[in-house]
Amino acid sequence: MRLSNLLAAIAFAMSISTVAAPVWKVEKDNNQVFLGGTVHNLSDAEYPLPEAFEKVFDQADEIYFEFDMSKLNSPELRNAIINTMTYKNGGTIADDIHEDTLTSLKASLSERGLLYEQVAGLKASLLGLTLNSVETQRLGLNGKGVDTYFHELASEEGKPIGWLESIDDQVATLASFGAGQEDEYIRYILDTLDDKMNIISEMEKGWKQADIELLNNKLLSPMKHTFPDVYQTAVVERNDAWLPQIEAMLDDEDTELVLVGVLHFAGEDSVLRQLEAKGYKVSRL
Repeated sequence: MRLSNLLAAIAFAMSISTVAAPVWKVEKDNNQVFLGGTVHNLSDAEYPLPEAFEKVFDQADEIYFEFDMSKLNSPELRNAIINTMTYKNGGTIADDIHEDTLTSLKASLSERGLLYEQVAGLKASLLGLTLNSVETQRLGLNGKGVDTYFHELASEEGKPIGWLESIDDQVATLASFGAGQEDEYIRYILDTLDDKMNIISEMEKGWKQADIELLNNKLLSPMKHTFPDVYQTAVVERNDAWLPQIEAMLDDEDTELVLVGVLHFAGEDSVLRQLEAKGYKVSRL
C-alpha cells in the first residue's frame, strides 16, 4: 500500500466515532467492501444515524441494497405480490387456519379497526406483513428505514446504485413465510402483536449497539427454532446467494457499501461468519 493510501486509511479510521455501529469492513489485499446492517423501520429518535454509516457512505463508490428500492411502490412489485400472496378462485385464509385461530384473528382485527373481509383473501405471508405494518403504524413506530434513507441519499448525490436480488426473488422470499404452516404462523403473528413494542425495541437496541449476539438470541434463533423453513429461505439461502456477489466486489478497485437487514450479520449462518471462514479480514467500525 502506498504511503498516501496508508495515511488516508489511518485518518479515516480515526475519524469514525467509537460508538458501536452495525458497520463492518471486509478486506482482501488492498480492496475493501463495507457492510452495513439496516433496520427497515427505524424510529425517528434514532436519527441522525451512527457516524460510521455516514463515513462509509462518503467513502463508497457504489451503494448496494437487497433489491431495487426504486420499485418499492411500483405496479411491478404490487402485481407480483398480488399474484403470489393472495388466494384465487374465492379462497380465503379461513381455508388454511383452525376455527379458534380465525376467531382470534377477527378479534385482533376488530381491535385495530379492521374488518376480516378486508384481509380474508390474503395468504398467511401477506396477512402477517399487513398485521405487523398496521401495528407498527398504530404504535407510531413507522419511521424511515436505514435502507430507505440511504437509497434517497444515494439518488440525490448521483451515486451508482445496485442490488443483490431481483423483485421476483424478494417476493418469493416473502411468499414463503408461513407456507404450509399457515395456522402456526398466524397464531405466532397474533401472539407477537401485543409485544410489538418490545420486539422493535430489542431490534433497535441490537442494531444500535451492533450487538449481533443479542439479535441472534432474541430474534434469529427463535425464528430458526419455530419456523426452520422460513429461516432457511429468508436467511440462509439469501446469505449464500449474496456471498459470491460480495466476493466479486472485492476483486475490483471500487469501494462498495452493501446495506442489508442487520439479522443477516447475526448467527452461525451469517454473511460475516462465511466471509471469515473464507479467510477475509472482517472488522467492525
